Amino acid sequence: MNNLEIRFAREEDAADMEGLIEQLGYTFRHDRVVSWIQAYRDDSSKDILVATIADHVIAWCSIEIVQHYHFDLHAEISGFIVDSAYRNQGVGKQIMNTAEKWALDQGCTRLRVRTNVTRMDAHRFYEHCNFGVIKEQYVFSKRIKERDS
Repeated sequence: MNNLEIRFAREEDAADMEGLIEQLGYTFRHDRVVSWIQAYRDDSSKDILVATIADHVIAWCSIEIVQHYHFDLHAEISGFIVDSAYRNQGVGKQIMNTAEKWALDQGCTRLRVRTNVTRMDAHRFYEHCNFGVIKEQYVFSKRIKERDS
């Protein structure tokens, strides 16, 4: 894709990113997406990459450094989506390569991603990008405070 640009997200990307979030099956208010972009921009241990064509966001990837006592420093992709109209055209691979470079630049030795067991297309994509399954697990959640409006 000749006119594809990969760069860091900006606040003005929020509207395009909202549409992609909906393709994942979630909805967020515009101000929440803007504050998420700001929070990632203001924290040197995380960032959001976007793939654009003519400054229109067609994919995004959020990535953050994770440090646990039992693992080497690694980066984890916390969100990733390519617009359904642009899948299987190399966009995902290019943004994933950029995420890998970002992780290496941060001193990470590994890049990880978690995906829902129902997202079979995503599984194939990650395997195509040379990710390997290391385990299957359950994720438990407990609300400890009601969300502020």
